[in-house]
Amino acid sequence: QKDNNAPPVLKIYWQNGKIRVKTKKLKFADVNSVGILHEEAWTDDEGFNFEQEVGFGKFQIEVKVTDGKMVVSLNNTEFAVYDDFNMKRWGVFENYFKAGNYFQSRDEGSFAKVSFYDLEVKH
Repeated sequence: QKDNNAPPVLKIYWQNGKIRVKTKKLKFADVNSVGILHEEAWTDDEGFNFEQEVGFGKFQIEVKVTDGKMVVSLNNTEFAVYDDFNMKRWGVFENYFKAGNYFQSRDEGSFAKVSFYDLEVKH
C-alpha cells in the first residue's frame, strides 16, 4: 500500500520514568489481503513495560525489524520481541518512521522536553 494510512507498527512511550512500547495486531488472523489495508483491521496490543527505570536521564532504544520479526531493546539489556503472524503480515505497507515529542497532557503548566543525541537509520 503506497500511502500514509498504515497504522503505526510501534509507539514508544515514556511514563513516569519508565519506557512502554505498543504495537498493532490484527483483529482477525484470517483477514484477506485487501481487508488488511484498512485501519479497522488492526487494534492495539496489550503493550510491554520495560522494568528498568530511566528517569530523566539518557537511554538508548534500538528497533530492529527483519523478516517479519521486530525486536525493541532498552539500553541493550531488556528486550521486547514481536515474532508472530501480525508482524509477518505487516510487509504489505510502505513503512516510514517519525521521531518526536507527541505531548498528551492538557494540564495547566505541564510541559515536555525531548532531546535526541543520536538517530541512526539503516535500511
